[in-house]
Amino acid sequence: MQKNRIYRTIAYLAVLAVSGAAIYAMFHFFGTIDLTGYRSRSEAPVSAAAAVARISEEQAADPTDPVEKAIARYRRKVSCFREENADRYRAFLSKHPQYGKSVIWRVNAGQDLSWEKDDRIPITDEEPLLVNKHYRLPKSYVPELTTVEGNYQTTPETARAYQRMKRAAARQGMDGFLITSAYRSYDYQQQLFDGYRRSRNETEKQTSMYSAYAGSSEHQTGRAIDLYTPGAAMEQFGTTPEAAWIRLNGYRYGFIVRYYASEKELTGIQDEPWHITYVGKEIAEAMHRADIRSLEEYLGKHPEVTGIKK
Repeated sequence: MQKNRIYRTIAYLAVLAVSGAAIYAMFHFFGTIDLTGYRSRSEAPVSAAAAVARISEEQAADPTDPVEKAIARYRRKVSCFREENADRYRAFLSKHPQYGKSVIWRVNAGQDLSWEKDDRIPITDEEPLLVNKHYRLPKSYVPELTTVEGNYQTTPETARAYQRMKRAAARQGMDGFLITSAYRSYDYQQQLFDGYRRSRNETEKQTSMYSAYAGSSEHQTGRAIDLYTPGAAMEQFGTTPEAAWIRLNGYRYGFIVRYYASEKELTGIQDEPWHITYVGKEIAEAMHRADIRSLEEYLGKHPEVTGIKK
């Protein structure tokens, strides 16, 4: 009995020795092979992302920079990521990490640009046409115009949409609003801006918070309308039932309230509840459904919709 136990122990130790030798030989064999050119399937997208981003493969596979980690993640998960803006995403995220993944659409919309940068946008007759301090119209731009409500001028599409909205408002007893401003030429906008600045002894930047630079005014597009109610100052329009009706129903006719106080950081303009802009029913309805309050945010999230170019 004792001998059998000894034999079994010896056999067990022999098996362990053979197994250990095999494992050692396997590691020794593979240790002589250069596997740096091989990657598993799960790693392939990381390597591809690194090539596209023009950063080293090692950095993409195991980035130590939190900005690079974030950009790699946004590239995979944010549908409006545009590779041509990758360097701008990095720079803006480095300055504003609190924005998180919203840096993608914010950069697409131009929020990372200086207000003083005098860009030009393509001339287009399609909606929407984004005009702001980043994207400015040339002095020569004059849209097709027609007369609406007295002697005011807008594009024909804007005029027809406004008239439909006014008739709908009348059926609900909410037609007490009138136009106080519509199309303005480049030169007229320059006169307004300079007049405000001189009369209030302000810097250009101060005046630009409530009055647009020439070329950056939506009024030059012929698609923007300022409203008022008779007997009340335009600045009081936001407190009227008519203003509330337009906020709730304007999208049905292709209009948006263009400037909200909450969006000042994006638009560069203070709260203007009297300023409505025609962007077309499809986009106005999409913005309403998504609760998006600025054209900048919508177009930043849907860069395929507009012809904005750098």
